[in-house]
Amino acid sequence: MVVAILIATMAFQAAVSPAGGVWQDDTPPHRAGEAVMAYNNPKIYKNFIRSNTVAFVTSLSTILLLISGLPFKYRFFMWALMAIMWVSVTAVGVTYGASIMVVTPGFDRKSLSQVIKTGISVWSGVMVVLLAGNIIRLLLRWLRRVGVGFWTSERCFRKSGEV
Repeated sequence: MVVAILIATMAFQAAVSPAGGVWQDDTPPHRAGEAVMAYNNPKIYKNFIRSNTVAFVTSLSTILLLISGLPFKYRFFMWALMAIMWVSVTAVGVTYGASIMVVTPGFDRKSLSQVIKTGISVWSGVMVVLLAGNIIRLLLRWLRRVGVGFWTSERCFRKSGEV
């Protein structure tokens, strides 16, 4: 719950005060209060807003699920909360990357983009390993529940002629 609240707070603050600031004056083509990033880096701004919105909505969803009184003794609800938080934390990372790209001077962007690409690759790998591990764990639990046993002493120590 604390992590979800912190992510919601961060996402809200990033939305009302984006990296690069907001325009202070009303001169064409912009108006006061609009994000500078939207004019100087429109492609990065779109990605920033999308990922920030995903982080905000998923963290609010987590908070809502936690305070709703759902029975979290069921593994499905816990798995759903975990998946939602993975999405939320990943969206925060993307928001961070977009913010850093905007505030980094042009002469450092090339090396920074390489660092961000490496970070994304590592993060994606970690997410795939975690997702695969959890799916395997859920499948094994389900198979045990329906009566198919893996890695049992009977199965591992059968004599060569038995089926």
